[in-house]
Amino acid sequence: MAYTNNIPRKERIILGCRAAGGTKVSKLAEEYHTNRQFVYAQREKVQELLDKDFDASLPVIPCVTMDRELIQKTIFGCMVICNGSTEDTQEFLETIFQTRLSIGTISATINALADQAKEFNDSISLEEIKTGAHDEIFQADTAVLVGVEPQSTYVYLCEGSETRDGTAWGCALLDKQKQGLNIETSVNDAGTGLIKGIQDVYPEAKIQNDIFHAEKKVSLCMYRAERAAYKMIRLEYKLEHKYTKAQGTKKEKHLKEYEAAVVQSLTAIDFYDTLYILYTWLKEAFQIGGYSYEERKYMLHFIINELEGLPITKILTEAITYLMLNQDSLLTFVQDIQEQIKEFAKAQKVDTDSLNLMWEQLKYKTSSKQYNDIEITLIDTLRQNYTYVRNKFNDFTYKIVRASSIVECINSLIRPYLSLKRAVYGNFLPLVQFYLNTRRYRRSRCKERVGKSPIELLTHRQYPSPVNILKV
Repeated sequence: MAYTNNIPRKERIILGCRAAGGTKVSKLAEEYHTNRQFVYAQREKVQELLDKDFDASLPVIPCVTMDRELIQKTIFGCMVICNGSTEDTQEFLETIFQTRLSIGTISATINALADQAKEFNDSISLEEIKTGAHDEIFQADTAVLVGVEPQSTYVYLCEGSETRDGTAWGCALLDKQKQGLNIETSVNDAGTGLIKGIQDVYPEAKIQNDIFHAEKKVSLCMYRAERAAYKMIRLEYKLEHKYTKAQGTKKEKHLKEYEAAVVQSLTAIDFYDTLYILYTWLKEAFQIGGYSYEERKYMLHFIINELEGLPITKILTEAITYLMLNQDSLLTFVQDIQEQIKEFAKAQKVDTDSLNLMWEQLKYKTSSKQYNDIEITLIDTLRQNYTYVRNKFNDFTYKIVRASSIVECINSLIRPYLSLKRAVYGNFLPLVQFYLNTRRYRRSRCKERVGKSPIELLTHRQYPSPVNILKV
């Protein structure tokens, strides 16, 4: 019998597969008119390829298991991170995961998480907090009392209250004393209830009024004066056009109207220019660096006197009254930095004049001749101590708090949550407080905050992400 080994490629593949599949070699050799050695060779080739392919590691395919933990994290993410309602959360679970949960189940889950959040908030020591920014916001005629540490942006108070009087603030702050809160300086607006509550609980605390509200009141007068001046300028142009087009006896009538408009326009422009100059001086009185406390107080007194000499309006009267009543507390930050300079100079035996010169230097641009002249003087005076003194002084100025802007920012983050709730009682606000304190900053103008959460900045300890802290 003649054997052949020139079998086509496709048939050799089939031959090898059949041999690998268990068909007898002798039968295949007879069927294909070849010898058994050839069949064995094809079987080995196929077997080698099969072994190579099946021994390769299988690709890892992500698999999501909708267990209780994932459902809880999803509810937290939808309602707290994404600021959704219970209905939004229900729709998301049904649309994305084909999981149907009742509103009651979602509410019960978020309440259970909120209980843990409140317990977590109450466990944090507040002994490191010495300066607090305070304010209140409202939802459905209910006040929300908020307190924030400016440097770390840690929210230590976020509590709903029926009122915002001194009793409500005092009770809220007394409760935080259990966690070690000891406020030495409170930065806030001129709210009487807020100030009374702080003074009742912390009689020795300094009350520093927010410079933003002072500047805002004067700037509002200035902007209204600007609009009034432009209005009179437009009227002047209009009457001038009528006068130039008028004929006969009407010309004299329009001339009188035009001349009266010119006088009113010049008066309005002069009023605006004066307000603008005074507003610029007011901002200069509140700037970091430059003037001493005594010089700034004189500037405020001068600005108030000049404002009183202007044509009085209701809003201007409010601005003058605010500045008169709070001119001392508006400059508390300057007193604090001057005290720190004196204490540091005494402890480290550094010339106070050099530190005061650094303070004056801050009012100039770093590229200016005045700034560089002072820098040369400081280097010559301090010599080998320059770097150390400069770093310590920068620490002082970095921690200066002039306004309660941070609490206004936190309020803007809290307010959207309140729009989803008709009432702000229970643990919902502590849950929001927990999230704001444990989420990490992805970006910030303060480099030390990037990649850290407010609670990590306050306690100098690492914490897991919010969803990994809470377990139900």
